Amino acid sequence: MADLPLERLRELELRYDGPVPAQYHETELTLRRRRRGMITLLESQAADFLDAAIRCQAEIEELMTEADERTSAARRQSVAGRRLALLRERLASHMRSATEALVAAAALRRELALEPHPLVGISALLTAA
Repeated sequence: MADLPLERLRELELRYDGPVPAQYHETELTLRRRRRGMITLLESQAADFLDAAIRCQAEIEELMTEADERTSAARRQSVAGRRLALLRERLASHMRSATEALVAAAALRRELALEPHPLVGISALLTAA
């Protein structure tokens, strides 16, 4: 059983005037469930960041296509250049965040002896190719 915080344990001992009931102790099963919930949360965050990255990539491609199709004034080109730089920065940020979430989830999966997330498997195959 996992230990309760000392302050909470003292409060419960005073309340029950003796040993703390088992319902207040976290069991290994409870800890495992909590970690699996954390894995689910991290992987859904990674999926959200990847969706956002895909949207940024589509915006970048649209902007590049527009820039190629028209010859516009220097002011428009400078605005498009700044927007392109911001989109690339946002894309990199989304990719970093997705990577961090997947790395944290992978560590928890290893700790619980679970299979790796499919994206982790795909990235391993891509780096091996």
